[in-house]
Amino acid sequence: MTKQKTKFVKKMKYFAAAAASLTIMAATAQTALADEYDYYNFYIGNEYAEEFEQPQKFRTTDPLRLRSGPSTNHDIILVMPAGTIVEVPSFNPYSLFNPIILGDLRGYAATNYIIPATAAQAQAAPQNATSAPTTHTTAYVQRNGNVELVSWWDIRNNGILPMHTHIQVYDIWSGRTFTVRNFSNGNHADVEPLTAADTEIMRSIVGRWSWDSRPVLVTWNGRTFAAAINTMPHGGSTIHNNNFGGHMCLHFYQSRTHNGNRNYEQQMQSAVMQAFNHGR
Repeated sequence: MTKQKTKFVKKMKYFAAAAASLTIMAATAQTALADEYDYYNFYIGNEYAEEFEQPQKFRTTDPLRLRSGPSTNHDIILVMPAGTIVEVPSFNPYSLFNPIILGDLRGYAATNYIIPATAAQAQAAPQNATSAPTTHTTAYVQRNGNVELVSWWDIRNNGILPMHTHIQVYDIWSGRTFTVRNFSNGNHADVEPLTAADTEIMRSIVGRWSWDSRPVLVTWNGRTFAAAINTMPHGGSTIHNNNFGGHMCLHFYQSRTHNGNRNYEQQMQSAVMQAFNHGR
């Protein structure tokens, strides 16, 4: 082998060794950074995390708003009664808000109004507070003036909204009123405009049919409830001379969608709370 080739081979071996060394150094640095990141998140970001198995059960001390984000500027998903058991994935006592899991709902709540739940309290709580109860549970009622915030499952399971009820709907954003009739009480109420005149009032309010959630106050049998509605005709119907061609969805506190769309459920619940906070 010539001297030139020998030098070339030595250089190649050197570069190969250097590359291998850099690869090892990079991997080591990456591992160290990951370890430091995990340490910060687990210990520094939450000095009490090591005391808990995640997620930890907490209890609300007062009626508490579950919000879509970690500030009072975010939409209200629903109001949790005092004593509600929730899960907190990673509790941070220094944060104004903590992430909350309530059944299938995800949101944020003020840290000052949640405390660790005892084992007995956690065991006695429903496993999924947002699911439809199969039997009657005590009604959760809040009032704002004459407007009631009542769980849909209590309305449905106790015959508060009989089938084919004429429901007066007050649209908060426009201040106008129309009438609908329910023909199905499932995860929420499926309703349709009672007459062609009611359909025209709706059309004049929204301009064009939409899936958007609208806060409304609904009244029947002398009681007024906070609710939310969309105006998109879809699916079946039982009134064939109202010029609507389908039905729309009327949601109440804790009601659900038919297809499990959690984002849309939260939009509806936010509109329900807008209606309740509006009052009348």
